[in-house]
Amino acid sequence: MYPLTLVIAPPVDIEFFKSYLNYTPSKDRYLITAGRFVKYKKHSEAIYVASALKRKIIIAGDGPERTNLENL
Repeated sequence: MYPLTLVIAPPVDIEFFKSYLNYTPSKDRYLITAGRFVKYKKHSEAIYVASALKRKIIIAGDGPERTNLENL
């Protein structure tokens, strides 16, 4: 028989996160994604989201998918 394991989560300030419930981002803010430019990181999804939201995006990184991401 295995011993009983109890996981105690660190305390979380719930009130801090409640302040974001009514958050409306301004149009002049940027979206950002960073990491190695490989397909499984899905930077292309971030580009599609930025386009749908009509927002500017900053993409930081490098890799084999760089040309494809620049074309998007």
